[in-house]
Amino acid sequence: MKGCSCRSTPRFGWKSRYFTQILRSKEAAAMIRSLFLSMQELNKGARRPQNVPPTKVKKLAVIGAGFMGASVGLRLGARPAST
Repeated sequence: MKGCSCRSTPRFGWKSRYFTQILRSKEAAAMIRSLFLSMQELNKGARRPQNVPPTKVKKLAVIGAGFMGASVGLRLGARPAST
């Protein structure tokens, strides 16, 4: 267990340095800004068709528990709907 005997800073220091470089890049700033603005527009119903009324979902099933299925299930678990 050689990895466990050293302090955590040397083991993970290089990862935090690379993560900080990526996070501070121009590309990351543009993605965060555009995704945040897109999410605000979507929450306001910006791309919803005009002639389609909102629908109330009473029951929903999630098939598959990969990354997407787990995320959908997690988000739906916080809502007052039967899953």
